[in-house]
Parts: sequence; structure tokens; C-alpha cells
Amino acid sequence: MNKITKGFLLTTIILVGCFRSTPTAELQLILQQLVDLQELQQYYHADVLPDRKPLVIVKNALIPNGLHLVKFDTPVRILSMREINDDKSIKSFVEITKLEIKQKTCLTTFKYPSEGLLIRAKLIKKDGEWIIVEKELTER
Repeated sequence: MNKITKGFLLTTIILVGCFRSTPTAELQLILQQLVDLQELQQYYHADVLPDRKPLVIVKNALIPNGLHLVKFDTPVRILSMREINDDKSIKSFVEITKLEIKQKTCLTTFKYPSEGLLIRAKLIKKDGEWIIVEKELTER
């Protein structure tokens, strides 16, 4: 391998590493913080509305397969909007509409349509843990 090829290969590896998507473990930590947001708990009504269990999150470009989240001591279901629409037993879901993750910050917006909620949150990564530092819940 000549110097130019080695240099190109090394540059490619560095660039791919820099633009790699957020690892699943990091995403799980962030999303678990969001579904466990204290101010959101009163809106789930899982204790009186059995169709709210298990919690469903919309799978989209921001939310991949392979996430393992828990809510109400039950695994969260991650389904496409089509699967949600096809399953008439699903009456509520959480949809992440913005998820901007940088090295030490995360800005997110998600909605809980069955309760008319729009939630915005900012998280920071401190000592290896994601912590919610700002949050805003708006009822629509």
C-alpha cells in the first residue's frame, strides 16, 4: 500500500468514526430518562387505563430497532406508525420528533398525542450519565 492509499484509508476511518450514529446504549439511557420524566407520570394513567400498557414508542428515523426500554415494569414496544394504526388495541403512544445528540448534550422534542402533550427536554452528559437539566411540558 502506498502512502497516498494509506493516508486516504486513515482519513476515511477517522471521518466514519466522527460521523457514526449514537450507540444504542447511549440512546437507551437517554430515552429511558425521557419516559421516566417525573412530570410526565401523571399523564400515563396506566393504573386506570389498561390499554396504556405496555408503553409504545413510534419507530422512525430517530428511533431504531433493538432498543430495550422498560415502563410500568414491562418492556416498551417500539412499533412503526403503520403497525400502530393496524393494531386497533393501541390507543396511545410516544413519538420522538426531534433528537439531537452531541457529545455532551441532547435536545429532544416528543409528543404524547393521547394526552395532547408536547415535551421538550435538554440533557447533559456528566460523569458518564445523561441528566435532564431542562424540561417543558405543554398541553395542547
